[in-house]
Amino acid sequence: MSREVASEPLRRVTHFILNFTDPLGSKLNRILLAEMAVVRPVLKNNCYFAHAENILLAAVSDSDMEIRRFSVEQIIRAREKQTNSNIPVSVFDKKDITLNLAATSFINMIDWDQSNVTSPPMLSHLSNDQLTYTHPILLPDVPCHSQAVERTIKDVSAASCKVYGRKSCHGMVLQSKKSRLEIPKTDSKKDFINS
Repeated sequence: MSREVASEPLRRVTHFILNFTDPLGSKLNRILLAEMAVVRPVLKNNCYFAHAENILLAAVSDSDMEIRRFSVEQIIRAREKQTNSNIPVSVFDKKDITLNLAATSFINMIDWDQSNVTSPPMLSHLSNDQLTYTHPILLPDVPCHSQAVERTIKDVSAASCKVYGRKSCHGMVLQSKKSRLEIPKTDSKKDFINS
């Protein structure tokens, strides 16, 4: 239900998010306890940002060399673990994440020993040698929550149920997008019934 005036907790959360520029950095320790009472449940409920893959992606593009080095070590270790085992990759469940809201750096938001660390798919085209390069890795801007992303996930899931192989799946997704552009609306029953 929409309102003309936002509730106090909503305004405080919005103020926190808009003014919170460094990811759980030094500013977090200065936030008042009253603010944290509102912000903490929101951060824990929306903790997809604290998935190990997301933190690793942020870390490989960080300007701090130590943070980049730590993330590259984690990625290489995860890649070795994936190639040396036949354990299937599981779907991410945000309930498994325990946030450390007292962290002084975003790489300390999660317990790396307890987390199921996997190599981010966005970096799969890079070799281990390319990852260890000293400059930050430039990543494309990819929205994580938008209607277009949700539609693409739906299209890829549907295509992977119908065809085999990455190339065939990609072709089917591209064809369905092209079809939507050429035929933006399909007829329904109401178009054929005389009223």
